[in-house]
Amino acid sequence: MVKKNNAILITTITLMLVLVFSATYAFFSIGALNITNSSLLNATLPSSTSTFTSYSNNPLALNVKLEDMVNASNVASVTDEGDLIVKLSSPAAGDQVYCTYDIRYIWDSTNQYTTPTQTLTSAYPFELSIMGTATAVGDTTNSYTYSSKNLAEKNLSSFTWNGTSGTAGRYATLISGAKIYSNTTSGTTVTWDFSLKFYTLPNDQSALVGKNYTGHLSAANIVC
Repeated sequence: MVKKNNAILITTITLMLVLVFSATYAFFSIGALNITNSSLLNATLPSSTSTFTSYSNNPLALNVKLEDMVNASNVASVTDEGDLIVKLSSPAAGDQVYCTYDIRYIWDSTNQYTTPTQTLTSAYPFELSIMGTATAVGDTTNSYTYSSKNLAEKNLSSFTWNGTSGTAGRYATLISGAKIYSNTTSGTTVTWDFSLKFYTLPNDQSALVGKNYTGHLSAANIVC
């Protein structure tokens, strides 16, 4: 009777060991299978963060003089050029990155054009205007390379200005949501060329004589 009970006990223990071994093997096998087939192993992740930079070589500075007001014309009497250079590079070759950003015009001088001296018309739509175009070099084959919406010429008074009038630092957003793309370490460079223009109108503009309108361009609201 004792031998029979011992045999049953040994059989039971053996069976339990087999079950534990089988379950352990299955657990590790399934775990290994899950890890081996994990999509994380095949994901391409950026090795570090992308590099976005922006700067301006030339501020926009326009002086209005009495001799600039001789004859009314649809051709600008005075023009000044300024720029904004935006660059984006990938942390490693093949890392695809892109950013969006706004372009602001920021007053540096206390002389600030706020409203036209007279009512503008279809024949004379501008008094003090700004316009801009973009050119890109580098990774220019992707749709995210740069914004296709250049700034059409607009009177400065048509923008919404933020800040106190007559205080340096007051600004307007000229372009919203410009885009830049890169998938190489050399990246993409977008050069925005802007023109600030003064037009002589067929009415009194003496309030603008002797004024110096100076400001600069800056990238803002950068999202990468």
